[in-house]
Amino acid sequence: MITLARKAAYILIFSVFLVSCSSTACQDGAVGGGSDNPRHVVIVLDKSASMEYLVNDVLSGFNNLVDQLPDSSFVTLFGFESIYGLEMIFNHERANAVRELTINDYQLGDGTPLYDAISGAIAQVKTKSVNRTDEKILFVIISDGLENSSTKYDLSDTRNSIQRQIDNGWDLRFYGLGADAASEATSLGIPLTDGSSFAPSQSGVDDVFDDIAGSFTQSRTKPKCVRAIP
Repeated sequence: MITLARKAAYILIFSVFLVSCSSTACQDGAVGGGSDNPRHVVIVLDKSASMEYLVNDVLSGFNNLVDQLPDSSFVTLFGFESIYGLEMIFNHERANAVRELTINDYQLGDGTPLYDAISGAIAQVKTKSVNRTDEKILFVIISDGLENSSTKYDLSDTRNSIQRQIDNGWDLRFYGLGADAASEATSLGIPLTDGSSFAPSQSGVDDVFDDIAGSFTQSRTKPKCVRAIP
């Protein structure tokens, strides 16, 4: 028979266990005191002249995406076109600290140096933007056109770079705004399941950013630990 004193002791131990579950790791959405590795969202965004009619849609889509990301995630944003090349707009910033993307950040240029942009962005993420081996990388390429002006890297270089990062565990995706752009996913060696074709329109751009945000749905809906105080 369990005495009243022993029963009270069991209740106290159980209550202390529940209180300990409300640690920082648990509040971040992990169950049982563990925690997911931080997520790093890297977006390589086309700024070529052909994106002219999608500028406002891109700005609102990106800003809406950031609002949906977990506070524990990080964001790096590159823009690319043929005049100024690859430009880093946000460098490994925590999602809740990323300022609003504006037209001043997204000035369009000319051609589409796609291979230079992808290979260059991968190199920068590996050497400058992130040196943390515990991060999970979601590397996203968004473009409405085919490669037409790279000078530093060719298709073979870029395919090899992409494959190395896939082997390293990166989640690498290509979002093509138009059928022609989406065909680049195949030539680059990106798995077809990760290469998506979207309409070059407001709804298409919205769908792209919604799809990226959907990658975080599971982690954002994990049950919180229950806090019980005796």
